[in-house]
Amino acid sequence: MDDDGTTISRIDFDYDRKISKVYVRNGSDWREVLSESDTPLPAFSFVGLNANGQPLIWRNYGSNFGAIEAINMETGAITDVVKSNDTPIDGTIENPWNGHFIGVNMGGIQPVTRWLEPKLQQIQTTLDARFPNKTVNIVNFSQDMNKIIIAIGSDTIPTAYFVYDATTTRLLSIGATMPTLNNVAMGPVFTMMYKSRDGVDIPVYVTVPPNIEDPTNLPTIIFPHGGPEARDEPYFNWWAQFMASRGYLVIQPQFRGSSGFGRAFADAGRRQWGKRMQDDVSDALAWAVREGYTNPRRTCIVGASYGGYVALQAATASPDLFQCVVSFAGISDLGEMINIDGNNYWRDHIGPYDRDAMEFGSPRRHIETIKAPILLLHGRDDTVVDFHQSEAMADALRRVGKPFKLVEMRHGDHWLSLGPTRLQTLEEIEKFLEEHIGASATQH
Repeated sequence: MDDDGTTISRIDFDYDRKISKVYVRNGSDWREVLSESDTPLPAFSFVGLNANGQPLIWRNYGSNFGAIEAINMETGAITDVVKSNDTPIDGTIENPWNGHFIGVNMGGIQPVTRWLEPKLQQIQTTLDARFPNKTVNIVNFSQDMNKIIIAIGSDTIPTAYFVYDATTTRLLSIGATMPTLNNVAMGPVFTMMYKSRDGVDIPVYVTVPPNIEDPTNLPTIIFPHGGPEARDEPYFNWWAQFMASRGYLVIQPQFRGSSGFGRAFADAGRRQWGKRMQDDVSDALAWAVREGYTNPRRTCIVGASYGGYVALQAATASPDLFQCVVSFAGISDLGEMINIDGNNYWRDHIGPYDRDAMEFGSPRRHIETIKAPILLLHGRDDTVVDFHQSEAMADALRRVGKPFKLVEMRHGDHWLSLGPTRLQTLEEIEKFLEEHIGASATQH
């Protein structure tokens, strides 16, 4: 819509034919200006208007790293506004006062914000120089851009919020997200790369326990993220920092299928549940052992949502790899997930229902191979992955006498929104890790 609320452009997506098209208003009719075929998801999305009132689109397909393009309403000509040949566009930013496009979040192993509004870019540059070795994000601003709400944090410092006065350069504290951790030692996060078994460079974030100068032969947690088309970032992560604070090296592989590293990298994980994406996670452990960071006899895999699925799949497909397995809200049966949920997201990412393929990639169908003890945690109020996924896994493990513990969290959701369930999760994980790979474990 333009500033008067008139619809001037539209995007059509034919899911069955996988064709995306962009149209602009042409009198009382519509004129096609862009088209992309063979796109499993919509290839375009609107990001707002530029200063000339032209619609801006974010091209997600047809360009590995994405592009922001302007459409000339009179001629239909397309002009690049933001384009990168090496770093993907990960998100867009609009001015809340007028809806105009003013910046992009750029992905890659070290994400950054690029402002197209000169005043905000100058403020960003000033703040970055003022707070070296920290990440400063502009969250919001007054209409004249003189009062700015900013978030400051780092890999070892939880986010805190401030009001920045661009005229006086003064800062006013609003509050910290985790004030009780202000004086607690945290583990540094390192950004690294490793090679997959087929030679692909995989980004990885490694959190070293606090006060460890020589990270060698450490008990290690492989911690794959959820999504799967999501990502980790080299900032403060309360899951990773908690486990690191207990003496564990925490490795977060950005396996193929992760977002933020280009369209080709994300699409390389599509329909690779239990296959290529799983191998990338296993290869992270192999890399850490080769480099000497990890004690191979003291390893555990911990994951939530899709990461929980990866953990359970590791228990069945690679039973000798880990000494313990933790799954929070993990999927144990792919076919059941598709049939019960049935939305296009899962079908696109997992694949169309095929009995043999679903059974191959479903941990619940291969419990006889499991050797490592498993901790299952799941909230009763989870609306993304049904509690039954963990409950049925527990029933299957019980029937064949495999070691496990199921923790049912009453009122717990998929995101651990409530403090009590978050605390319960960490306490259960701490006890489980200590028992199996901690200092008191019997196997070392």
